[in-house]
Amino acid sequence: MQNSSTGWISPECVPGLVSVIIPTYNRAVFLGEAIQSVVEQTYPQWECIVVDDGSTDGTRELVRGFAEKHGTDRIRYFYQENQGVSGARNAGISQIRGEWVKYVDSDDMLDKFAVERLLQKTRAEKTDGAYCAICFFTDRNGRRRYTGLWRADMVDADPARAQLLGGAWAAPNISLYSRHVLERVGAFDLAIPAGEDVDYAFRCSLAGLKFAPCPDAIYLMRSHDRARASKHSGTLLNTCLKTLIAGMERHLVEADAISRYGNDFRAYLERIYVNATRLSGEQLSWLMEKIARYSGAKRFGAAQRARLVVRRLLQKMKASICLLYTSDAAD
Repeated sequence: MQNSSTGWISPECVPGLVSVIIPTYNRAVFLGEAIQSVVEQTYPQWECIVVDDGSTDGTRELVRGFAEKHGTDRIRYFYQENQGVSGARNAGISQIRGEWVKYVDSDDMLDKFAVERLLQKTRAEKTDGAYCAICFFTDRNGRRRYTGLWRADMVDADPARAQLLGGAWAAPNISLYSRHVLERVGAFDLAIPAGEDVDYAFRCSLAGLKFAPCPDAIYLMRSHDRARASKHSGTLLNTCLKTLIAGMERHLVEADAISRYGNDFRAYLERIYVNATRLSGEQLSWLMEKIARYSGAKRFGAAQRARLVVRRLLQKMKASICLLYTSDAAD
């Protein structure tokens, strides 16, 4: 994993400039709207860095059109062989010239006030960054429909606790980072195939960084078939879950932060367990063991506490998951 000591971030820093990084892979059908949402920002000091992660769908030509119209100093294009979202974000970070960094997924958009309000929030509260609420939307038959909100105003400013309790802070696309966050915490970890955003939240938290919650729904997240297929793929859920949780656990142990986050970590694992409708019985058993380890209950032994936790969780789970366990496991 890269870090600031290797000089991986460009030394050029323009005060007040916000570097918006859009990693993309074969999403030209949506990318134009993402870039246009950056162009329309009410905050005037921005640059847009598009990292093409090996696309074959005309992405280069699309970005070139925006650069010719708005200037190659503002719309900047970089191509690399496919490395995944973490590799693309790291490539974008290496090119930033801004004092601040904002990520946007290439199938999403920013409200025109997004950068301005996030900057106002972090400057007012003197934090290391800020994160906002999400407005979900779909496009069907040429018509846009807004389908729901995720609000950030009640979530903790501690990145790890916000992720464990609220479940969405860690998404870099809804966050604005000060440049010094990247210099202090380093790059996204390429060894983590999924959940790299959660890992980054823990690293920020254990570094003592704080992020101001902004209640405005100024990040527009698109729901579409490609996104759902990726999010719910068997590979993502079955291969990456252990890597993600083991990484979170490692951070807590190495930083001697179990006492601070242990109960929140357990609650997070329970939430995953309740929603893990595509995990195998073996993986759910592994998850149960983690829940028991972080139960934190002094008057029950680990096994007794695990049985109580599992009983309560199984009552909430769908019948298909209950069938993965014998009747003894639910007693």
